[in-house]
Order: sequence, then C-alpha cells, then structure tokens
Amino acid sequence: MNIYKITNITNTLEKRNPNYNRVLKIEYIDEMMRKYVSLKPGKDLYVKGNKPPFMVNKLRIDGLVYVTTVKDIDIEEEKKEKTKVTPQKKTQKKPTKNKDTKKNKTQKKHKDEPKKDEVEKKYEE
Repeated sequence: MNIYKITNITNTLEKRNPNYNRVLKIEYIDEMMRKYVSLKPGKDLYVKGNKPPFMVNKLRIDGLVYVTTVKDIDIEEEKKEKTKVTPQKKTQKKPTKNKDTKKNKTQKKHKDEPKKDEVEKKYEE
C-alpha cells in the first residue's frame, strides 16, 4: 500500500479562472468505508491505498490537484515541522490616557447644537 499526498492547487490558478480558490470535495474509500472530505486551497490530504482514488485522478487531469507518493518518514517530518511553535515576544501595552469617552461621543453626535456655556450667556443677557 502506498501513501498519497493530495494537494489542492486551485490557489495557484489565474484569478479569472472559474476554479480559482475552489474548495474541492473528494470522495475516497478508507478501510471499507466511503468518506467525503472537503479540501481547501493550498491544503494537503494523505490517503493510503494501492492507487489514488478515481475522483482524485479526474481532478488531477483538470489541473486542480497535485498528487505525489510519500513515505512514512516524510509524513512524520512534516508533522514535526507543523507542531514546532516559534515563541512570540510578549509586547507590553502602553498605558492609555483616561479620557471621558462619553463626552467625546456626545460632542461628535451634536456638533450643530450650541455649547452649554453659550446657551447660559444668552439667557443671562
């Protein structure tokens, strides 16, 4: 039995192509069970079998999928690479000045209305 790596390459097609960034639905048989998988652009799927599934061969002929045979060692190396997490530097947040956000919001909403001080001056006169 061989292991096949099926890669969706629709993200590399021309932008005007109707199949650009298309999610492919792949049907294959795994241990006597029929399975359906949706394969997103640029993602991989690993399938064991004597030959690639019929649906994959149709997609390969259309130029939507790239199929390669893979060894067990290669799969383990790829899994290790994916699980490696690069430590991210913690950034400290800068303290922000506490302003009355309510006052700013109300001023923005009522730009046309006169300020309270102006209204009081008119009444005093």
